[in-house]
Amino acid sequence: MSKGIILVVDDQPLIVKLVVAVLDDVGLDIMFAGHSRQAMDLAAEHRDRIRLLITDLRMSGMDGEELAREISLHCPDLRVLFMSGEAISDVDLAEGPRRDFIAKPFAPAELVRRVEALLSESTQ
Repeated sequence: MSKGIILVVDDQPLIVKLVVAVLDDVGLDIMFAGHSRQAMDLAAEHRDRIRLLITDLRMSGMDGEELAREISLHCPDLRVLFMSGEAISDVDLAEGPRRDFIAKPFAPAELVRRVEALLSESTQ
């Protein structure tokens, strides 16, 4: 049984490529977007299948937190893994187990561990 789709969003193509390659290697279903508008379109089109959003916190245009709020409107069971290369102290993780944060650069094994933890929460 599929755990649903993971939507990866970052305005840095190399980050998207890395995340997609790591998650594809462990057999997860992935879609990706290079900007928030494309991500919103994918979320609207695949609303019943997206389970996890992996997004950069700081992107041009809509930031990752705003993107997560907007996509949550289409995908109410959405889990979110925020990424950033900046020191972040104001990430809103108040929603508890539905959100997590990973600092760039990260080890592929750590990314997989965080993703699997979030996905297992959404299937319980």
